[in-house]
Amino acid sequence: MTIAYEFSPRSLRTGMAAHLLHRHIITRFLTPALGIIFVLSGLFQIFGKEPPNTSFGVILLMLGIFYLILSKRRVSTAVKNAFKANPNERVISLSVSDSSLTFDDGESTGTSPFSAFVDFKICKNGLLLYPQKQIFYWIPDTSEIEGGTWQEFTELVSSKITRKI
Repeated sequence: MTIAYEFSPRSLRTGMAAHLLHRHIITRFLTPALGIIFVLSGLFQIFGKEPPNTSFGVILLMLGIFYLILSKRRVSTAVKNAFKANPNERVISLSVSDSSLTFDDGESTGTSPFSAFVDFKICKNGLLLYPQKQIFYWIPDTSEIEGGTWQEFTELVSSKITRKI
């Protein structure tokens, strides 16, 4: 089976969001929640308290805004860093056998046996393959597949990769 997909910032942004939801679910929701709590606490300190504690309220407000911006920029920063070394969008070809995956991006080729992966996650928009705990390959479900279907591919991955973490 051969799978081809475009490696682009847009595609990687979707994969990074799925990765953060899978691996960093607590911080994915905790960071914006803290931001909202700090913003509301700051507004209460400034406007809802007699006498108002303006300086403390402004500090809480700024801290809350920082956390809200941090939660939004996390995905964008990771995508920008991934494309810093090689900013070109490219098509990645993935050859799938019963024992391994071979990645080819036109500039380099690499083969990984299924036993080398420590985890996988089938998401609603694609598949995350983890050769290490925090390193992943994102394969979107919009990929062009020859010699099989998306469901056959995900079933093969599910049967061959044993979650080790």
